[in-house]
Amino acid sequence: LQQTWQRIRWPKELLPCTVVLFTLGITAKETSILTPYMACASFSYFLMVYGLVRRKRRTSHAALMITAIALDLSLVLILEIQRHAIETALKFSLAPLQQAHIAVSSIATLLYFPVLALGINGLKHRLGARGRLWHLRIGVTAFIFRSLGFLLMFSLLAHVKGH
Repeated sequence: LQQTWQRIRWPKELLPCTVVLFTLGITAKETSILTPYMACASFSYFLMVYGLVRRKRRTSHAALMITAIALDLSLVLILEIQRHAIETALKFSLAPLQQAHIAVSSIATLLYFPVLALGINGLKHRLGARGRLWHLRIGVTAFIFRSLGFLLMFSLLAHVKGH
């Protein structure tokens, strides 16, 4: 695993974007256009899109995607700890678009695990054509659900402003 991490390369263009989005996240207030959570989710989504753009460069792709997925999973944990997100979702007290955000984001989150397993296995050892195909299929499906979740995330602004 240590050799796998040593092969991962961080794109140089990432630093200025990281600084800008991190600053937006820190300075965002709950009443602004983006909450800090939404700024973090936007940053994670940006990393994921950039990771897809750099998919031919395996080590950069891996660094970006692992970071994006780790941020997404961390955000889910933070929201659960601070806002009891799972309990709120299971009450079905949110508007339909907000419930749809939770549903598609949950599916994306579940799909991250096989994508990560296949991707890390592909970095350690060369995946065969079948393994690459499954990594691609599951990864594209996860990205579609993540994209829907990202778009629907903005429906939560009404819920946040109401509290």
